[in-house]
Amino acid sequence: MQEKQIKRYQILLKLRKHKILNTIFVLVFMLLVYLIVNFTVQITGQFTYAHAMYIPILYASFVYNKKTSWIFGMIAGLLLGPLLMYDQFLMNWLFRLFFFVTISLLSSIAIDELREDSRLFSVNQDTNIPNQNVLKNQDIPLDNEASYAIYSIILNNCSILVDLFGMDIYEQVLIKIYNNLKQGFKKNTLIMQPEHDKFWIMGRLYNHEEDLKNLWEILKKQIVLGEIFIYVEYTIGMNVVKGGAAFDFDNYYRADIAARYAHKHSRFYAEFNESMIYQQQQFALIGEFTNAMKKGQFYLDYQPIIDLKTGSVSHFEALIRWYHPRQGLITPDTFIPLIEQTHLIHQLTEFVISEACKQVSLFQKQGIPIKTSVNISVKNLLDGRFVENITSLVKAAGISPAQIFLEIVETEMLDNSEITKNQILKLQEAGFSIAIDDFGKGYSSISYLSKYQVDAIKIDNTFNFNLHSDFTAGKIVRKMIDLAHELDLKVVCEGVENQESYLLLRNFGADFAQGYYFSRPIQDKSLLAWYQENVTNNIFLKI
Repeated sequence: MQEKQIKRYQILLKLRKHKILNTIFVLVFMLLVYLIVNFTVQITGQFTYAHAMYIPILYASFVYNKKTSWIFGMIAGLLLGPLLMYDQFLMNWLFRLFFFVTISLLSSIAIDELREDSRLFSVNQDTNIPNQNVLKNQDIPLDNEASYAIYSIILNNCSILVDLFGMDIYEQVLIKIYNNLKQGFKKNTLIMQPEHDKFWIMGRLYNHEEDLKNLWEILKKQIVLGEIFIYVEYTIGMNVVKGGAAFDFDNYYRADIAARYAHKHSRFYAEFNESMIYQQQQFALIGEFTNAMKKGQFYLDYQPIIDLKTGSVSHFEALIRWYHPRQGLITPDTFIPLIEQTHLIHQLTEFVISEACKQVSLFQKQGIPIKTSVNISVKNLLDGRFVENITSLVKAAGISPAQIFLEIVETEMLDNSEITKNQILKLQEAGFSIAIDDFGKGYSSISYLSKYQVDAIKIDNTFNFNLHSDFTAGKIVRKMIDLAHELDLKVVCEGVENQESYLLLRNFGADFAQGYYFSRPIQDKSLLAWYQENVTNNIFLKI
């Protein structure tokens, strides 16, 4: 219904633009009806075609308002009254004149109501500022080959202004901003308020820097209402398009994405690029997380960790995977940083620990006392019930906490150090082993060894990847291994991808290693069979 009314309003707007042509058309049509009626009435004595006069009367009502349209009803009545070359009773033509004027007035009143209803769909109901529906009126002349700038202006402190001053004052602020924008931009620039905290602007791009500077100068104008000085904080997103795409809503949403990007990165302004779309799409994954959990789209792969002294499998690292029905396999580097920004990280971590415990239990039933390491976030440690929750999960699987190794990313451990320290102690008291993951990647790695009581360090793969060809990396890794051993810590080296690195790490005295040189990650369903096959074939020595 709304779409139909908007279209009707657009037709009205188009018709009303040509007032001179409309007047000529109505008058010519009335004159034509007059001539036909005058001719036929002379022959038949009947006003057979007089009803045709309703066509120009109703058309006039359609394109003019009620203050003007009645005049055409009066003209029609006079043409078929005293101006007609035919004798008729005074009462007859007066009644006809009255009827024409009445019809003209009533129809124009009804059409004016339609016009007003349709107009309301194209303006914000509270501020009377044009909204995004004006983009559906594509009658605005644009040069399809020229460049046009689409700006999205977001009012960052909208909720604060409403809380402080109330909605009525806030709406006056919006009207003031709109008036400033109208005064500062050229006449053919579209300015809209699509939401309560946002403006859209679309206009011809002349000079990128100058146009942006002009917009900034407009927005910098002090907003004063009575004696109240109001500070408004903005971020601007810009999207440059050709004239042919200037009415496409997607291009305005791209400007929105750029504005939100600017706000997130503490910038006043950002211009849209395709990488922002990717980030937006990835962030949208968070909204699909809970449903993905229910539908079983998450699963674990396991990568073996080798005891360098015996050549056997010491334990496995559980690695989360997400197979999305549309996007396919989504890597952990894509979705974990996003989920870590929310409370969903607790649900994800508990899922991984629960699945890992089931795998350990499966091995245990086969008489294989294997261990598994699981990555946890510092945000998990900040949850007061985390220790209790994962201890319950481990016990429910019928295994011991000693069979679970918890890895904490080193670069995350700086924040809330006292809480982190206490939670680590509780986990160790419960029987879990703790490792610092990605050791050496951060700037305060050594200080963590004195601050936190852990059981092992995992040297970041950037050191081990080219160990055989990077002499400096070799010296650093050797010193880290020696230091860890002096502190009675075990050392795991990840990212081992060739025999040279493996032999060097073994010579350096590292305790454990993992990487593609030994094995790629293995799907959970195939893990037990993989392990039994390798033990049977003596590829790895028995634990």
